[in-house]
Amino acid sequence: MKRNISLIFSLLFIFSACQKEEVEEYVSGARLNFNNDYKVENVPTIRCSFTDSDYLNKTTEITDSIEVVVMGLSTNTDRTFYCTTAPADSLYSMPVTVAESYIIPKNTYSTFIKFSIKAPGNFGKANKTYIQFDQSKNTGVFEPGNKEAQQCIIDCIYTLLPIGWNTDAWGKFSNGKYKFMIDHFQKLHDDIPPYRQEQEEIYDAYQKYKAAGNPPIMDDSTPAKEIEFINVNE
Repeated sequence: MKRNISLIFSLLFIFSACQKEEVEEYVSGARLNFNNDYKVENVPTIRCSFTDSDYLNKTTEITDSIEVVVMGLSTNTDRTFYCTTAPADSLYSMPVTVAESYIIPKNTYSTFIKFSIKAPGNFGKANKTYIQFDQSKNTGVFEPGNKEAQQCIIDCIYTLLPIGWNTDAWGKFSNGKYKFMIDHFQKLHDDIPPYRQEQEEIYDAYQKYKAAGNPPIMDDSTPAKEIEFINVNE
């Protein structure tokens, strides 16, 4: 009987030690993943945009966030991790700024990290930049998680073209033309009266702009062609 009891205690001790070792391995091998409902080819993706309102208000940077989750057990201490950025596999990218470091708070499995996005330097084109875990700094605290979740895509577009552009009043749309109109009137398309007075005003303003020695504004779709405002006095 005593031998059986001793055997049982021995087995319990070994089992407890194994359990402890497994937990320690799991904690030390905690893994990070980005998480977002919207994905492109299983890669978490954040979509954002800048519009004509941002141009009018001179908004050149916006802030967004994405969730980072931990595979593994929580701990009773805060855990620091690091991220970095890289151009995505696309023709255009934009500057994205991440914090120097981020924290997984103690006793939690996730956090939301904030980052800032600079307005793209082009209009109407898809710009993509990666945020990814900086494993050179995370090693020892976190290991890589799921392959598709080791980076997130920041997908951003700057769209000036308003809905219902008034071709009769302003002629063919051009980003350069619309920027000039916003700069002059300090209004958006729908707030600029499409009448003769405003047509004459913007035509004269553009002629004065060129007469002052400024370079002509070229059409986006036809770069060799200058923009034109309607001359209502012809």
